[in-house]
Amino acid sequence: MMKTKEIYHLLQNFAKRLGDEDLTVSFALCRGEWYVSVSCHSSEYLKFDHDGEQRSAIIRETESETNVKKILSELVDKYSEHIIN
Repeated sequence: MMKTKEIYHLLQNFAKRLGDEDLTVSFALCRGEWYVSVSCHSSEYLKFDHDGEQRSAIIRETESETNVKKILSELVDKYSEHIIN
């Protein structure tokens, strides 16, 4: 079982890999689907290319048994495509 401290470090490392430790990152659940959400509202210098402050990526049901570290690692590249200084 993953402890809260482990989740904290996973999300902290994910934000660092995206380029700013002050990004707001979270796991979210909405209508039975899981998401990884990133918000730039707390960043002093990063923003999304679509002028919004938040983007979310759905974790597909087929990935429900996939290691969270692997999912976050793959999402770094996808989110990085849309984050600008």
